[in-house]
Amino acid sequence: MIWPSTPGGWWLLLTVSPLLLGIVLMLVPVSRRESALQTRINLSMGLMAIGLIALGLSLAVMEAISLARGQHSLGWQPVAATVESSRVVLVDSSRGTQRRWRLEVSYQYVHHGLAYQGSRLAFRRSRLGDRAWLRQLQRDVFFPGARVTAWIDPDMPQQAVLERGASQWLSALIACGALLVCAGLHLMRLAGWWPGVSVMEAWRRLCLRAALSAAGLVLFALALSAAA
Repeated sequence: MIWPSTPGGWWLLLTVSPLLLGIVLMLVPVSRRESALQTRINLSMGLMAIGLIALGLSLAVMEAISLARGQHSLGWQPVAATVESSRVVLVDSSRGTQRRWRLEVSYQYVHHGLAYQGSRLAFRRSRLGDRAWLRQLQRDVFFPGARVTAWIDPDMPQQAVLERGASQWLSALIACGALLVCAGLHLMRLAGWWPGVSVMEAWRRLCLRAALSAAGLVLFALALSAAA
């Protein structure tokens, strides 16, 4: 299959389409007239800017939500849970020869006399890995009937995870998303779609702000990791 098989895949295709279109336009031959060439360059940079901004915002917002929910789960309450079913599924087989596998677990727990069902492992990224390793984890830990500890939100007991917290990589992904947005905004200014300064001055400011933004985001990620 060459088309995405999940809503997230379709959203990714939608966000990167302007970026890919801008790159294609940059490579298409154009008249040697200076005005036509400049128009093509501005259009290409503008489309690439839209793609970078959309991709960066999507990445930063989604990972920020996962990070916030993961940090919030550190205060949740533990309850005994029972694994009802588990399976190792193929995520997407259309991306080259390397296949990615995910472990899916369904479990049941009781809180204040009410039975609930959950399927979330953690607020970090899905447990992906080698099929043999995930199969072993399924047999050793998440086999049907296994007793595990689920962590539930005391205010919303239907919300539960088997692993609290969030991955430290989420901070790095948020930083990458912010950098993509900054790069897209400056590229939009270079294209003339956003009132600004000369091209050389814009590039100079782009390099300076990118360096400062990267340093600030690294410090922010380190602070979040230390706080966790």
